[in-house]
Amino acid sequence: KKGWGKIDVGGGPGRPKPHSVKRSEHHILMGNVIQNIIERFYNDEIWRMVKGQALRDELTRMTKKEFKYQKSQSYIDWRHSPPEEDLLEVCLKGVLGYLPTLKHHKLLGSYARSEVELFCWLDEWNPLMGRLDMAIKRDDTGVIILDGKNAKQKMKYIDEDQLRWYALCWYLCYQEMPSKLGFVFWRYPYGMEN
Repeated sequence: KKGWGKIDVGGGPGRPKPHSVKRSEHHILMGNVIQNIIERFYNDEIWRMVKGQALRDELTRMTKKEFKYQKSQSYIDWRHSPPEEDLLEVCLKGVLGYLPTLKHHKLLGSYARSEVELFCWLDEWNPLMGRLDMAIKRDDTGVIILDGKNAKQKMKYIDEDQLRWYALCWYLCYQEMPSKLGFVFWRYPYGMEN
């Protein structure tokens, strides 16, 4: 816990060991809020029950409620974080901005689920597992597997192998190859410039 004489345990000779600084989770908060609302949008089939402006109002209400909950569960260092209003605005724009993307790319179908857990076996000794952000199956386009990202810049923090892994897991589980793989950038809805 403490150095002695010229012994340094991290805080300087003879000084106590410094405590690790906890990192603010504000960046994780926004991604969690958006993904949780999209998960409920698909898995609770909100898109079937509510239409038009009522859908936007319901998603706004849900996002605000989820933001409040996630904020209470996260460590946020407000000295290093944007203001709370800005974080909520990113969440609202991400959720509501997904609607034009969904409409343009037809991301609804007979099977449309979020946070899909796949568990399969490569052989009798090697299990594989994946958790897909979104899986959509349509008669006209086949299976689409998507992964949501809340990065400030498109194509940052992505790994194409992640989608290939999901495709492999899907194939091993259902003997059906996905027709499309892709990333959804919450901050860049369809029609918005980079």
